[in-house]
Amino acid sequence: MIKKILLAGLLLIILVGLPLTIYLTKEQQNTKIQAATGTTLSLIPQPGDDNSIEKTVGEPVLVDVMVNPQNNAIATLRMQITYDPTKLEPVAPYYTPDTYITLPVEGPIIKNGTVSITVTAGTDISKIITETKKAGTFSFKTITPTTENNPTELSFSSLTKAYSIGENDQSAENVLSSSQPAYITIHASSQSEPEPEPEVTLTDTPPDTETTPPTLTDTPTSTISPIENPLEGNEFVVTAFLHSIGNSGDNTNPTTHSLSNKSPQTQPRPFTLSIYNGQNDLVATKTALLLYDNTKGNFTGTISAETTLPEGDYIFKLKTESFLTKRIPGFTHTLPLTQVTLPTITLVAGDVNGDNLINILDYNSIMGCYSDFEPPANCNETMAKLTDLNDDGHVNQIDYNLFIREITVQLGE
Repeated sequence: MIKKILLAGLLLIILVGLPLTIYLTKEQQNTKIQAATGTTLSLIPQPGDDNSIEKTVGEPVLVDVMVNPQNNAIATLRMQITYDPTKLEPVAPYYTPDTYITLPVEGPIIKNGTVSITVTAGTDISKIITETKKAGTFSFKTITPTTENNPTELSFSSLTKAYSIGENDQSAENVLSSSQPAYITIHASSQSEPEPEPEVTLTDTPPDTETTPPTLTDTPTSTISPIENPLEGNEFVVTAFLHSIGNSGDNTNPTTHSLSNKSPQTQPRPFTLSIYNGQNDLVATKTALLLYDNTKGNFTGTISAETTLPEGDYIFKLKTESFLTKRIPGFTHTLPLTQVTLPTITLVAGDVNGDNLINILDYNSIMGCYSDFEPPANCNETMAKLTDLNDDGHVNQIDYNLFIREITVQLGE
């Protein structure tokens, strides 16, 4: 299936980025939603509120996806529906979004008795589900009758997940707690033969035994070589946390990090330290590899200025790929030929193209490299590494959800 990067969806970043910032800030100031993996999904055949229905062979079957978010704010749904291909056949357009979570990220993909799709609200807060709502509708057609008292089942597979932008949830947290299947009783058509020939074949379903999303198996090493620190000149001890990596949360929930990636792929990692004097003139820019501390969940190391700085008060800024530049707070008084330990800082994820902004360009890159149920639409090795925001070797719904949660900060320092 074709992965669609819809223009309307892309424009949401520009059109509603500011409202989302205001919304999330307001939520943080006014309302503390209790975090809970309490979201439930239900499959309800039309018409009605029951999860069962009776049909005859050849009739369409429309099945609604109902979302009860409980205490969460659902912005992304990763759904895989399982069905019996001898009883039901998916019918185009396979899945139709409703008023909420309307932007397709990937799919729908039909294979081996499953329909898979990921949909999101993007950055449009009006599409986020905070109370029981319909997310969309799956479309099927009945093929053969079921036996007496044995309806065919439509259900969510274990690959189905729900992601929240709630301030007490985490970017990698699946907040789905349970799901309810649908049951279809299929009667033989009055015009059909008593014993129809078994000719059920999903011609648009290529055989494929894969049930898990493809992974990025080639993790390129950094092209930046470590600097040989000289024995003379100033040295700076740098410690940095990276959002959603190690012991760091994100903009929406900075204090919780239990589900952040504890085993980053890029180790050691290149960081660039920029040094400015009191007049805000750039004095030096130096890059070195910092080591990941598995215990503390941060990156630390020494970066040499490779020169002796005159005594004075300096501004320091730190940058690493895919993260916004962060200024170390205040001025740091520095003496010649000394080693200075700089205050620990935390960097915000999402700056894929390195322009010190989080915007539509970064969004497009993530969408091009997104790979969950199927291969990426437009990606290369370099971009796969840059768009893997939590550095776990995959570009998927976790990176997407992290990006949405990070855009409350769109400009580096």
